[in-house]
Amino acid sequence: MRWLLAAVAVLAGWVVVAGAPGAEAHAFLTSSSPADGTVLEQAPGRLVLAFSEAVVLPGTTVDVADGAGHRVTAGLPVLDQTAGRGASKTGGVEAPVRLTVTLPALPRGAYRVSWATVSADDLHRAAGVFVFGVQTAVAQTGWSESAPSPLESALRWLTLLGIAAGVGAPVARSLLRRVPGCPSRLVDRTAFGLAAVAASAAAALLVAAVAQSRGGLDGVVGTGYAVRWAARETGLLVVLLASAPRPRALGELPCRGQEVLRVAGALLAAGGTAALGHSGSGATGSPTAAAVAAVHVLATGAWLGGLGLLTVAILVQRPPAPVVRALLVGFGRVAAVAVAVTVISGLYLASGVVGSVDAFLLTDYGRLLALKFGLVACCLALAVVNRRRLRRPGKGLRRTLAAEAAGGVLILSVTGLLASGQPALQPQLVEPADPPSSTAYQQVSDLQESLQLRPNLPGDNVALIRVDNTRRPPPAPVTGVTVAVGAPALPPLPAQPIGDGRWSVPLRLDLAGPVAVRVTVHRLGLPRATYDYRWTVGRPHGADQPLVSRVPLQDVLRWAAAAAAAVLGAWGLVSMARRRRRGQATPPVAPRAAEAGAYAAVEAVGPSAGR
Repeated sequence: MRWLLAAVAVLAGWVVVAGAPGAEAHAFLTSSSPADGTVLEQAPGRLVLAFSEAVVLPGTTVDVADGAGHRVTAGLPVLDQTAGRGASKTGGVEAPVRLTVTLPALPRGAYRVSWATVSADDLHRAAGVFVFGVQTAVAQTGWSESAPSPLESALRWLTLLGIAAGVGAPVARSLLRRVPGCPSRLVDRTAFGLAAVAASAAAALLVAAVAQSRGGLDGVVGTGYAVRWAARETGLLVVLLASAPRPRALGELPCRGQEVLRVAGALLAAGGTAALGHSGSGATGSPTAAAVAAVHVLATGAWLGGLGLLTVAILVQRPPAPVVRALLVGFGRVAAVAVAVTVISGLYLASGVVGSVDAFLLTDYGRLLALKFGLVACCLALAVVNRRRLRRPGKGLRRTLAAEAAGGVLILSVTGLLASGQPALQPQLVEPADPPSSTAYQQVSDLQESLQLRPNLPGDNVALIRVDNTRRPPPAPVTGVTVAVGAPALPPLPAQPIGDGRWSVPLRLDLAGPVAVRVTVHRLGLPRATYDYRWTVGRPHGADQPLVSRVPLQDVLRWAAAAAAAVLGAWGLVSMARRRRRGQATPPVAPRAAEAGAYAAVEAVGPSAGR
């Protein structure tokens, strides 16, 4: 158990020292052209879909239907090579990507686009719809959310049960070894069975992911997903090996090598699970986010896994009341730290999966997260009740202890649903971090430039450029201005002079969000003056209003996690100081006498205590 707590402490220190942004797994549709609810005067020749991270092309479908529900024959999704973004047919690149779909000549009417894709990084499936009209008014569909697969959720729950047992087994064994007459063989058998189930469930998850991606095994082997899955599976197999029943001739003698294997397997399984989750993958993944997730898995496993295994030992072996009290008092100290770390790391991780208050309240993912918080609160309330009942252990304690362990199983089941679901980061429910640009000013060589894009929404726009010479007299007249939007591979558009140093050029903006605008000024006999402006295209205004708030919650949740960590650290320092003062005031012989008195009844019972 000391090794496990030391590992948690090291990872927690990493979290405190390194502060990096989290990640968002699942491929979100960040924007589309035409945008949802757009009314066009002319039919578009293609669809453009921008995703938050790379997707697997074989697992991506885009269907277009008219207002009567008749399917429109459209082309297959292809990578937009002019977008200047990374992409991969097999999912090897973790970067935002744009897909294009060619459209036939569309008559006047309303059209519904249904899309489904598979994230290249975690092989999770996402889907959604949006609508547009050609000379026909349409209503926005708003945000969409992919429901978690029941089979995938069940498999993830079984995997989490095995990992929790692997992490909690060292905790339970260390406590059982300190109490005479309470063997740990049942804990080993339970951990062995759950690890076997978890390893099988993890293998089934890989098979389901390969089938879902439609790219075959070759599209998964060699990717980051396969490496992370292999780490988790190896950890589960190591836990399985370390928990295998030993010959009875060895009895209950401690085996250091077996304990080292058990802890190493638990750490590897927790690390692989963290890397496969929402915080360890995606285009914005970071070692810090994965470290926080690993700490969360370890702390939750030490708490719920240790609680479950001790509950099984107490309910099946039915030791006497002094033994039960000794076990639960010892576990209470570990559980207090584990719960605190679970809550703190959970706050940090929530900053990467919940975008706003509205996203928390309106999405199924947010409601599941609220349910998980509620279950944790119920388990903590039962823990308080159990602590009070420790003064008089009886049948009531065993019932509430079983209820607390059942609550832990429910927490892991909800966590399986969350791991299979789509995080509450829908762009429609979160205000953009960068507000739409209005006017950009820049000194380029000896020229003063200004840039405006009107109306600065996806669709047809006009770029207005003003060029003023800062030198008098001007060294050379301006002979032309060109504007290029997007990737440098796109040809620049020549602007037309409109007088007073101003130039104008019509252009089309496909998507909302950041875009590069390159303005080049040509002068007779002088080098070209070129500057790349970082511009943010606004989003079409939707008809719906915020329910509470759509302000991003990332910074708020991370500050809350930092404040909770500071409180925990202060509490730990105060507790250590108190223990040190008590140790100095108490003679060294007193603890041994107290311990002997506490276990006197157990030793008198003898071997019958473990039956």
